[in-house]
Amino acid sequence: MLNSVLFARDKWLKPGGLILPSKADLYIAPINDLVVEDRLSFWSTVKDQYGVDMSCMSDFARKCIMNNDITVNLVTVEDVLSHPSKFAELDLHTVTDEQLKRVHGGFRCECFGSSSVNAFCVWFTVSFPGEENPLVLSTSPFNPETHWKQAVLYLHEPVDVIQDTKITGEITMYPSEESSRHICVHVDYTIGNLKKKSKTFSIPDGYADAQ
Repeated sequence: MLNSVLFARDKWLKPGGLILPSKADLYIAPINDLVVEDRLSFWSTVKDQYGVDMSCMSDFARKCIMNNDITVNLVTVEDVLSHPSKFAELDLHTVTDEQLKRVHGGFRCECFGSSSVNAFCVWFTVSFPGEENPLVLSTSPFNPETHWKQAVLYLHEPVDVIQDTKITGEITMYPSEESSRHICVHVDYTIGNLKKKSKTFSIPDGYADAQ
């Protein structure tokens, strides 16, 4: 989406002119997606309900659900496990196409309480300048729902956390080789004292056709 903004800026913006929006900020936070937990635990309840032990499907279901897709979904405030961490700030007056090929930043979060982290949530805000009351369009789960929703990045497996557990890492966003309008996301992360892990995410096949 930003490529189109930069194209219009470079073609039509006059010296001293305004670009709206003028700034974009990117945020990340750990979440516990309860819907996923319900879907995964379902296989352990089948025997009690129907008399057939389907618990062997749990691992397969986990691989299918917690895959490498960038999932666009609504995240509730209750799902978010820490304050958001801003990992990138883009000045739309000066940012270049070349810089958009690799948007990179670090993040650090501290968990609110005891829970299980099974994903990261990523969103953006854009700012419209004004002398007195600049406007901000936010796609945060803490704000009213928007068309863009949030991007959910599922971990390999859930990790239990407690109050003040530190989650640190780095995130890199870059264009997909299949489509410049689609992105890939690579996340290196460390939860508490556990070993650092990495995962790369991409837009699922057929996503553009479904829009």
